[in-house]
Amino acid sequence: MIDPIWCELLYEKMKRIHPGIEELEPYEFRYCLDPWLPLEGERAGVTLLPKEEVERLVNSCAFYAGIQLKPKVGDRIVLDQAIVRLTKMLFMGLATGEYPEEWVAAHFYFDIRGFYFLHRTAYFTDRVIAHLGGRPFRSFEQKQRQLERCHEIGYRAFKEANAEVDQAFIETELSLIGAKGTPILMAIAGPSAAGKTEIVARLRGEMERSGRQVTSIEMDNFLTDREQREERGIPLTWKAGNPPGGFPAQPRGDPPGAEDHHPPL
Repeated sequence: MIDPIWCELLYEKMKRIHPGIEELEPYEFRYCLDPWLPLEGERAGVTLLPKEEVERLVNSCAFYAGIQLKPKVGDRIVLDQAIVRLTKMLFMGLATGEYPEEWVAAHFYFDIRGFYFLHRTAYFTDRVIAHLGGRPFRSFEQKQRQLERCHEIGYRAFKEANAEVDQAFIETELSLIGAKGTPILMAIAGPSAAGKTEIVARLRGEMERSGRQVTSIEMDNFLTDREQREERGIPLTWKAGNPPGGFPAQPRGDPPGAEDHHPPL
């Protein structure tokens, strides 16, 4: 049985870190927490690193190089052990008070549907924002925030939340092509599961309907499928050795959860 005091403390703290936790009853939260925390009176197997060391770890290339896409135990796909250790540390640190809520929320995102923590990535640094003039080209209501409390989300919900942004992007690109003419090379980049493949397909359709010839080129995983690389132990950017913090490295070439990207040409 999980220590009830830790569980109660975590329940209150996690409600402040992620609003979706408020939708869970205490017994549901305990059920979700069961795989992560040690039994009552135990702390074995969970080593808390200093906050500064955790920050260095999750900002290192070695940490991501060691993460496997679909590790298996027998025939069952399991969560990568690096993410398991990270989540256990953060849960334990929150429960004991060694990791402040504000620090956890600032550096990590909690995936309520998987019930684990992921490192927050700053895609728009101060340098990038300054280069773009210090303000966004256009601003939109952040409709994806409406999905934070949802414990189940389908493709349709994401499509509806992003419809306004997607249409504005397509219109901007068509306007650019109209002004510049063709041929034109366009590259699309973004985090995993951001919708790059979908927006490329829609943009390609719009261009073809206007009578333009279009093709798309996959820029990563072009040597062989990522899963095949993993099965055969074929590295791309991985180098031998273990990253700091005791997280064993595995032959990986992409960040966790990465999918194929298809920038149009």
